[in-house]
Amino acid sequence: MRSRLAFIFRQSFKPHLITTGIASGLVAGYLFSKYKPIVHANTHANVIIGERIPTLPNYAMSEVAKHTTKESGYWLAYKDGVYDVSSFVENHPGGKQILKTAGKALESCWKIFTIHQIDHVYETLEQYRIGNLPEGEREANEKHQETVLDLFQYDPERVNANETFFIRSQRPFNAETKPNLLVSSFLTPVEKFYVRNHMHVPVVNINEFKLEIRNEKSSHSLSYDDLVDKYKSHTITSAVQCAGNRRAAMNNEHQGAALGTQWYVGAIGNARWTGIKLRDLLESFGLDKEGKHVQFWGLDCDTSQSEDVLLAYEMNGELLSSDHGYPLRVIVPGTVGARSVKWLNRIIVSDKEADSHWQTSDYKILPPSIKEPQQADFDRVPALQESNVQSAICYPSSDDDRN
Repeated sequence: MRSRLAFIFRQSFKPHLITTGIASGLVAGYLFSKYKPIVHANTHANVIIGERIPTLPNYAMSEVAKHTTKESGYWLAYKDGVYDVSSFVENHPGGKQILKTAGKALESCWKIFTIHQIDHVYETLEQYRIGNLPEGEREANEKHQETVLDLFQYDPERVNANETFFIRSQRPFNAETKPNLLVSSFLTPVEKFYVRNHMHVPVVNINEFKLEIRNEKSSHSLSYDDLVDKYKSHTITSAVQCAGNRRAAMNNEHQGAALGTQWYVGAIGNARWTGIKLRDLLESFGLDKEGKHVQFWGLDCDTSQSEDVLLAYEMNGELLSSDHGYPLRVIVPGTVGARSVKWLNRIIVSDKEADSHWQTSDYKILPPSIKEPQQADFDRVPALQESNVQSAICYPSSDDDRN
């Protein structure tokens, strides 16, 4: 379950396109976006999400299992509730891709899509409510879900996270640094650096780790020790910023809330990164002048080349933490954080651009004339690359700093 995200960066010796692998898998929560859904049943303001609503009809698990295609519609079960998310899947530019990967990860013995792992989606979920599970089937479903592998159980412990971050979601963990801490030092301490994850943090056995480098003609692999010992190390200082930082400021009454994590100003950090140059790695295998595209794949399942593009293994003088890409990540200075792939394990030099959802239908800026994303011709919209210069007042604090 991998997906790829391609982006352009200019290279001094030859133009290349880098394709980055980002997380996919247990992302069922993203089904419930900020788009206004088609409501299939009256919702009740005082209803506890997923609890039984006596006025709604019952649908057995066997009936839910029949709704996993465009023709039959897409249904989900959570606690006692049954939900029809077909309108989201058809209207959201990435709905089909997300549902596809989420369904594979969370498919139950009844072969239905269920919600078990994601914490931050339930408030909007109830708007898709169409019915209840019959008495007793909730317990059977929950018992089965206990046997589903919880990929988040190995996420790192995040000590005092509520004091340091505004936490936007727990599973996957997404948190931004509080503004007053953001400006308390030039280098952002690792434990205060914002975290942007699309799913669980991979578990890595460093003794078995391999970085694969290949094209259509050859294939090579390097161990972690090979990278550290055989290549000259370089250190740069670079800020990394989520492409969606300050998204919450884009919300308005006319168009509603912008799609995606509702970042305030803190999805940014500055650190000193140590690693090897991408240029050096490609040159060592004679791949520096091959192909038009470079694909980066991460273990979390999908420009003239700057001298400072690194394959980094240290952050602020210490080994990368697992939340920030251990054992290896890409750092592309001056470019949105989505391009600095974490948990890197594969580099592919190719003549072709990635055709994944994340390249063709996401991480793009639509013109203001487009009011609904499904109206856009994403093939004609360039991928988001460099970050615009911006500023935010982090101290003294304001009322917005408390959200």
